Amino acid sequence: MIEKFIFFVQPKWKIANDIPGSGNTRNIGGITNIQKLLNGQGPFAELGEEVFDDYWKGYFNKVDARTAGIGTPRYHNLKTYKKYLESQKDLFSKL
Repeated sequence: MIEKFIFFVQPKWKIANDIPGSGNTRNIGGITNIQKLLNGQGPFAELGEEVFDDYWKGYFNKVDARTAGIGTPRYHNLKTYKKYLESQKDLFSKL
């Protein structure tokens, strides 16, 4: 018997993780902490939907990065994404 169901609704960007759902795809992974899921407290929750969209639109796994001709992925989590953005800002300032 199953009982005590909890139904909740959160925008995707508030419960998404910064790593894929599996190791060989670009599927957006979700956070796994139940309390954080219910409260919409994923890593993008404070950063906003615009950052979430930019992060995942530019996310490449190793195979996709090679196929796209960029060599290696530009970033693989929020920490390296921030470093990538800084490098782009530095490059842009040189123009």
